[in-house]
Amino acid sequence: MIPTKTPFNPLKHYVGKACKHGHVDENNESTRYLTTSTCVECANYRYNKTPEAMNKQAVHSRNWQKKNKEAFAIITLRYREKHREQSLANNLLRYHANKLKTTPEQHALTLLRRRNHKRRKVELELRTRLETETLTSKQLDSINRRLANIQAQLQQEEAVLLHYVD
Repeated sequence: MIPTKTPFNPLKHYVGKACKHGHVDENNESTRYLTTSTCVECANYRYNKTPEAMNKQAVHSRNWQKKNKEAFAIITLRYREKHREQSLANNLLRYHANKLKTTPEQHALTLLRRRNHKRRKVELELRTRLETETLTSKQLDSINRRLANIQAQLQQEEAVLLHYVD
């Protein structure tokens, strides 16, 4: 897709030095945005890229990162050192934004779901063990007690979950 020519607007643009990609007018100057100092032609080119071209570039970038892990690690480290304050501030903002999004009820539900998942996993392991192994009566009693205990806990917590969902 070929970028369209943006009309010069003195409230948005100024004329500056030539950009590194060679977008210049007849006076060897380039139209740039006041706010970001970005070349207008470069911005139009980036803005008008097709989703396919953007995906292709992202795939190429990921492949390069996988092939050049050491170089990518050095670049990332340099960037983090250079922008340490900004990075920490962004992380803090993201943390607090996520914390504000979850209510205490949602947090409790998440914890209950995790516990239930673990209990169901243990229950599945115990039932598999019952079916596949030959166990003594003492082991059978122990497993049956654990299964009954798990079932009771699951029923109690499902009642709590239903209370929160309703």
